Amino acid sequence: MRAAEWDSVRRVCERDPFAQKRLNSPWDVPWPWCFACGVWMDSAHIQSRQHQRKLEARELQRQMEAASSGGDFGHRGRATKV
Repeated sequence: MRAAEWDSVRRVCERDPFAQKRLNSPWDVPWPWCFACGVWMDSAHIQSRQHQRKLEARELQRQMEAASSGGDFGHRGRATKV
């Protein structure tokens, strides 16, 4: 992979909510670590079923927290437009 492609993949991974920049990567460059899955990130990982399920669970938890704190849910538990 060329340097420009590595940089592009790294930037995509760093936008992920589970990305944590680590300085001790096997590639001798700072690289994103997925703290939710415990692996080095790449485009295949962020598209993997395991990672996508953790993202979905995170979003569900955020919605539940919003609902319990008087967030944007109606009286029947359905999301309402804001």
